[in-house]
Amino acid sequence: MYYDNGQLRMGNNTATAYPNPADTEIVISGPVEDEAVRIEIYDPIGRRIEERNLTTRQLTDFAEQFDVRQWTPGFYYVKIFYSQGKTESMKVYRPK
Repeated sequence: MYYDNGQLRMGNNTATAYPNPADTEIVISGPVEDEAVRIEIYDPIGRRIEERNLTTRQLTDFAEQFDVRQWTPGFYYVKIFYSQGKTESMKVYRPK
């Protein structure tokens, strides 16, 4: 896990989450690597609280906005699944 230009990243991710930490909303974005992308977000105790399936035909990037105002403070885990089998994960933080 490391910071890259103010964005918290894990490993060799190409996707980003910003702003991080987030008070009201967070945007998960990245390059399109194939035709379908699924984003899942898990709360601090491991429950899936968001799932979005994106169809990305003829796009070069995706950007999905999430409202975090109802999230309790803590670290949340984002998993991104690409249809070709690649996955990415990252943490996002919702402060008090």
